[in-house]
Amino acid sequence: MVLDADGLNAIAARPEGLKFLRAGDVLTPHAGEYKKLFGDLTPQEAALKTKCVVVLKGAETLITDGVQTVVNDHASPYLASAGTGDVLAGLTGGLLAQGMPAFDAACAAVWIHGEAGVRLGAGLVASDLPQEAGHVLHELVTSPA
Repeated sequence: MVLDADGLNAIAARPEGLKFLRAGDVLTPHAGEYKKLFGDLTPQEAALKTKCVVVLKGAETLITDGVQTVVNDHASPYLASAGTGDVLAGLTGGLLAQGMPAFDAACAAVWIHGEAGVRLGAGLVASDLPQEAGHVLHELVTSPA
């Protein structure tokens, strides 16, 4: 399961909802959502507490399962607009659905999302991202090593 935006806000409003999270779920909050959910816990502590992968979105996106942590800075500032987080959640969910482990799926989705944003540049809107992300993913799987 991937939780973003209103899913995260629903849990923040009723913290007992944290007990329904399962190992391998992915949470994709921005800083404001993160603070409401976890207060002063570090992302690593939050990941260990929930057994989830935490993707703390920002100019540098932090991805952690509590043991492994990656910081991705390969992205575009134009991704800080409405709906782009939904696309990231969808990319992550698609990779999870294909059997990719949660931490790897989150890392891959964040990078692909960032690359799509870099390619699209100024003026991108969220609805542009799925097609460009598809091109990025296609290049990754068809390029010679």
